Amino acid sequence: MAVQSGITQESLARFERGHVSEFGSRKLLAVLAVLGMSFTLLKRCLGALLMSCAESGVVYDALNLCV
Repeated sequence: MAVQSGITQESLARFERGHVSEFGSRKLLAVLAVLGMSFTLLKRCLGALLMSCAESGVVYDALNLCV
């Protein structure tokens, strides 16, 4: 995994154990690519922001959140 992702074994081990202070998006994307996975970021609004989402024409999802 370390060689394929271009991340040091030490960094991966710390990440696996939850002992890393920061694991940036570039590293995360590299690990996910090796695993054949990806992720998608969705914009969501809660509470008082629902009104501004509704006013901007943003569609609501099943959880009553703006998406």
